[in-house]
Amino acid sequence: MTKRHHGVVVTHIEHLDQLADCLSHGGHDTVKVVTRFGIDGGWNAQNRSQLLHMVPHVIIRTVHGDPSFRKPDADFRFPFANQVEDELKDWYDIREDIMFELGNEPNIDDPNDDFIFEYKSHLNSAIDLCRSKFPNAELISPGLMIDANNKFEHFHAIAADAFRRCKFIGLHFYEHVGFAKAHQPPSTGNLRDAIRVARQFYGDKQWYVTEYGINDGGLSMGEKGRRYAGMAYYGESDPPLPDNVVGLTYFHLCVRHQNDDHYHIFPDGDMVFGNRLRTNPPRDLAP
Repeated sequence: MTKRHHGVVVTHIEHLDQLADCLSHGGHDTVKVVTRFGIDGGWNAQNRSQLLHMVPHVIIRTVHGDPSFRKPDADFRFPFANQVEDELKDWYDIREDIMFELGNEPNIDDPNDDFIFEYKSHLNSAIDLCRSKFPNAELISPGLMIDANNKFEHFHAIAADAFRRCKFIGLHFYEHVGFAKAHQPPSTGNLRDAIRVARQFYGDKQWYVTEYGINDGGLSMGEKGRRYAGMAYYGESDPPLPDNVVGLTYFHLCVRHQNDDHYHIFPDGDMVFGNRLRTNPPRDLAP
């Protein structure tokens, strides 16, 4: 297996040149975008086509199946199959060898079992339709929040058989200061919990970290980039990422609130990230 993918989640840019700069600084080969937001004026045929040809690996995430995406005139809590198809069709028509992430953090509102079973049912239907309509796309299961109040492990216990139908298991984790032992305490424990639960339910699958970040506002963007590279490529986390982690996208590129957003690290963080890789190229993963 070649070097794992790495890139950025785009939540707000004014134009694609800003994303191109981020990718160049970091040496990133992956972009994750959401269908309903991310660029001034929204996604259209022209900027979709341009983005889809900027990097080797592109993840398109739906807003259906994301309970945090709230609009008064629509229900986005579940990945309704027909709505998922509508969200993804225009992207697939341009490029077929892409990844689709079906939903986002469905456990955000401390769901009861009825919600989890209903979500699982709609996810199964969405997977069926995607396999029929988008046969060359690779599917990623929705990443869950890791929090004791949001039933992270319990949600997986109920929905794992549906999640396992996807090519990749989506994971999210965040940390206060950093991912290595030297950076802790305090620690969220997110990384340890993500790996523990993923090994329990999906040990034989490939995993894709579709969101991660460090939320300490006192840490410089450059130092965050250095720690991201250490965790992603050099085993500098506790525990180290296993080899079945195929790729990671950090959260996030958001130029709208860049001066007060603890997760926005462009450009300094991307430059430090990329310089680490250029100076000390990471090894390939085990076959």
